Amino acid sequence: MLAGVGEWEGTFTMFMPGAEPMVFPCAETVVAVGDYWTTSTFRSDMGGMPFAGASSLGYDADKKQYVGTWLDSTTTYLTVMHGDFDAAKNMLVMRWQGPNWMGDGSLVDFRFEHVQRGDAFVSAFFMGEGEKHMEIKMKRKAAK
Repeated sequence: MLAGVGEWEGTFTMFMPGAEPMVFPCAETVVAVGDYWTTSTFRSDMGGMPFAGASSLGYDADKKQYVGTWLDSTTTYLTVMHGDFDAAKNMLVMRWQGPNWMGDGSLVDFRFEHVQRGDAFVSAFFMGEGEKHMEIKMKRKAAK
């Protein structure tokens, strides 16, 4: 988790059925909050529409699992996630329930898979056990 602290830049890709993927530039700043938690701010310009998000991530020793939150400029829903680290795959997998992005008002299951290797990471987002609908690819910005 603390390995993710720093300034990041990359791309945010949305996958929509029957359409070409939409790719947007993005940036993220991740800050340590002590030895156990991080907070981040995420920014992107989605075709002229500014997008901002914020998250927290940490390990709950009592629950023996990772916990996180997400909020952004396009929704009124606070996402609360729980998950585990798969050491064999070097992957953090987080799960939560949230509003169906198809707009029917129902709650659906979501999954987030995050793999970091050194100064690069890939985060993939899935609705239920279905296909990937978003992906973020980032590289750590060089120190000035």
